[in-house]
Amino acid sequence: MALRPKRSEPKAGARAEIGGEAERASAMAASHHIDERIRSLGGWCAETLAELRRLIHEADPDVTEECKWIKPGNPLGVPVWSHAGIACTGEAY
Repeated sequence: MALRPKRSEPKAGARAEIGGEAERASAMAASHHIDERIRSLGGWCAETLAELRRLIHEADPDVTEECKWIKPGNPLGVPVWSHAGIACTGEAY
């Protein structure tokens, strides 16, 4: 029986490296999805989510915006802000 070499575990907090251009494109796409989500809400929900987004960016300029949990019933997904882990989600009902 041959032994396989043991894989080393990734270091805590390690992330896969994405090329700078791909990373910028992904961030722009997420930002666009969040803009669309805010527009689709309208009214006080849109105002509140836009203000929350502004406050998050003010508090942490290095925060990453993402849209997670995209599915047919929610094609724009859920806005997510993270920095070394999820900091906040922008779920609106």
